[in-house]
Amino acid sequence: MFYVTNIDACFFIIWHCWNYAGNKEQMLNDDLLRGDSMGEKTKEKQEVRISEKLLLSINEANALSGIGQNKLRELTLDPRCPFVLFVGRKRLIKRKAFEAFIDKELEI
Repeated sequence: MFYVTNIDACFFIIWHCWNYAGNKEQMLNDDLLRGDSMGEKTKEKQEVRISEKLLLSINEANALSGIGQNKLRELTLDPRCPFVLFVGRKRLIKRKAFEAFIDKELEI
């Protein structure tokens, strides 16, 4: 059993069941052709090279620079850090500012 909180989803489920009443095979074929399971559109994830990205995750910055993830987190905790951008709780690294930071620093 499941609960539907969105009225649009509720109407969709009722329509879906009524439209395909007694024809489960057709319902499954339509869902497979559409590429989804409840009529929701799927988002395709686009691949972008790290060199083309403006913002990097901690993992990507680690792969790009070779600086450890813990050290990157420590550096980005400083309120004066020139290359960090917080999106909610997510910590992103501005690639160009990060590269400039690496170029001017002698040691971290």
